[in-house]
Amino acid sequence: MGAPMIRHLLRAGHTVHVWNRTRAKAEALVADGAKVVETPRELAARCEAVLLCVADAAAVEETVFGATGLLSGDTPAQRRVRWIVDHSSIPPAATRELAQRAAALAAARESEGAAGLGWIDAPVSGGVAGANAGTLAVMAGGAAADVEAVRPVLGAYASRVTHMGDVGAGQTAKLCNQTIVTATVAAIAEAVGRAQRSDLDATRLT
Repeated sequence: MGAPMIRHLLRAGHTVHVWNRTRAKAEALVADGAKVVETPRELAARCEAVLLCVADAAAVEETVFGATGLLSGDTPAQRRVRWIVDHSSIPPAATRELAQRAAALAAARESEGAAGLGWIDAPVSGGVAGANAGTLAVMAGGAAADVEAVRPVLGAYASRVTHMGDVGAGQTAKLCNQTIVTATVAAIAEAVGRAQRSDLDATRLT
C-alpha cells in the first residue's frame, strides 16, 4: 500500500524521501520523483513528517528506535522530524508505549535545539484499492493539534481523516473496524452455506 500512497503525495507536490527495508522497493519510486535515503535516521534529518507503514509493532520499534532509526541521531540537525505518523496496524498498548518512549526522547532533546515531536497512530481502511484511488479512511489517535498539522499531507491519499482521541485511539478504532468486517464475512459465509445446503444457487443471493 505504501507505493501508491507515496505516488499520491508526489502528485500533490510534496517532496518525498523514502526508505524501505527492501531497497529495491524504494528505488522503484525514483522514477516518480521520490528520493531514496539509506536509513530511517536520514528521514529524521530531512523531513518534518515521517509516515510509517510496516508489518507489525516490532518493525515500528526498529524503524524508530533501532541503531539507525528515526530517533537515533545525536545532533539537532539530525532531528528535523516533528511528527511520526504510523499507518501500521498494531496493538493500542504497543502504540502508547512507543509514543511514550518517543516523547521522553523528544523532551530531553528539545533543550538542545531539537523540534518537538508528535506521535499519531493512523491505521487506514480501504485496502490496496483505496490506496490506489487515494480514498483511504484514516483513524487517527494523538493530540488534536498534531492531527490537524498533518491533515493536509494525509489528504493526498485519504478521503477521510477522523480524529478518534488520544494516542492509541486510532488503533482501537481499527480493531473495531476489523470486528465489523469479520462479523460481516462470517454472516455472508453462514448465508452462503445455508443456501447451498438448501440447494439454492448462492450466486443469486446478491
